[in-house]
Amino acid sequence: MFSSFSSWVASATDAVKVISDQGLEAVRQTGVLDALESAVASTAAAGPVPQKTQLCVADMMVPPSTWSGSEEEWAWCVSAALRDPNTCAITPAAMRADAALWANVKAAVAHLLAPAPQSVSTGTAVLTQAGNTTEASTALAAELLDGEPAARSPAADLVQYVIAHHDVYTVRSDTVPRFASDNEYWLNLGWRLNVYRHCVDANQLLTLMRTLSQLPQPWRDMAAAAARTAQAKDAARAEPRVAAPQRDSEETAAAAAQDAGTTHDAEDEEDEDEDEDEDEEEGEGQVVLLKDNTEYWHTVRRQYDVMQEKFGWLREMGERARKEMDLASGNVKLLGSLLQRGEASTPLGASVFDSCQYHKVKLSRLLAEVCAAPEEHSAGTTLDTSSGAMFHALVKCNDDVKAVLEAYSSRSPSSSGSPKGRAPSPPSPAPATAKQSQLAPRTEPPSEICSPVAAVAAAASPSSQAPQPAACSSPVEVSAAFSRGGDHIDDDSEESFEAKLPWSTDE
Repeated sequence: MFSSFSSWVASATDAVKVISDQGLEAVRQTGVLDALESAVASTAAAGPVPQKTQLCVADMMVPPSTWSGSEEEWAWCVSAALRDPNTCAITPAAMRADAALWANVKAAVAHLLAPAPQSVSTGTAVLTQAGNTTEASTALAAELLDGEPAARSPAADLVQYVIAHHDVYTVRSDTVPRFASDNEYWLNLGWRLNVYRHCVDANQLLTLMRTLSQLPQPWRDMAAAAARTAQAKDAARAEPRVAAPQRDSEETAAAAAQDAGTTHDAEDEEDEDEDEDEDEEEGEGQVVLLKDNTEYWHTVRRQYDVMQEKFGWLREMGERARKEMDLASGNVKLLGSLLQRGEASTPLGASVFDSCQYHKVKLSRLLAEVCAAPEEHSAGTTLDTSSGAMFHALVKCNDDVKAVLEAYSSRSPSSSGSPKGRAPSPPSPAPATAKQSQLAPRTEPPSEICSPVAAVAAAASPSSQAPQPAACSSPVEVSAAFSRGGDHIDDDSEESFEAKLPWSTDE
């Protein structure tokens, strides 16, 4: 019985094995297992899939911290690169394929990124250290150019930027997918941007952009052939046409009129055929878009030279605005802190109050200069009066200074000083009778307790020969008012600058 059971188990095992082999063979014939095995093998060989790094508008348009020019200069240069088909289409791999071009590019980039040689004095001789800087720039160029570029993908705001700017969108439409794929387009921009961010000024950046947009050898040959074809077509169009023979003057007027009508119809048909031929020729000429862009970058350089006045104005105004806002903000915080602690009437509070008045005048001047500048200087920049971030920051800082000055001037007399330090108020006179009021001469009522701002204005007025003591709320304020009389600003008053602005900040 045991032997029969063992034989039954063996036969069942053999049957299951046959069925499994038949099933595997059937599945293998369908190609499913081969596809899965190849997918697993390719995944294991390729390793982890690299993650794409997103590019946003800030990555493209915000300059690096080492940039010496204005933010508008950087954005203008980057926009010029986005309008160049070669910059958008030529991949790093295509440039490396041309060994001669790649060697020239690396040498040019190393020369551009080399810092200025430093002179070291050794007593009687001056030595220039150039060897170390050359080696460092060569190593930096090799690191930037020879490294494998990372895959890039656009953020939503960068996509909207490309769509909103017609020139950039047109170049991208002509480049993708004719010369580069969508992934290659963003890879090209990200790779070049990484090199661009090592430049410190616009001249260096424009030269680097021109260097990294040179055509490799195969595309140079195609561009040269296209240029020769275009020149031949232009020469053929310039050849004089053979004039048609004139009609005999003896023909009748009717025949001449009939012939003239027929001739006009024939000429119209010939003109239409010529226009169609020209359109076809122009369409054929647009097939090759990539060409030598030397003239394009020369044009960009000339435009930059013309815009130097605008960029210089932006640099100067930006530096002045940042410096003035930093100083004014510090004084506003200090005076606000003194007001909260009830220490505004101290000599420190009076000094900070004078500083805030000075910065108020300076801020008003800056706002007036920006509003009076030509529109082409500030339009679309951070100092744009409608949407400029720095201009609105100036307005807010001016409002903050104005608010703290008003708070200082309108503080209550009880907060002006201690009761021991205040001058005693004169006793109120007894009410006069009706007869006394008729006989007594009319006199002006005694002046109320004045604020330090009034004391400063009275002391600094040109009509007063010497500062007159005002009935202020404390002796400290009286001395402070006299001491401020000679330190007042010689420029026009604050209100005169406010009046020059296109709006009223005093409302």
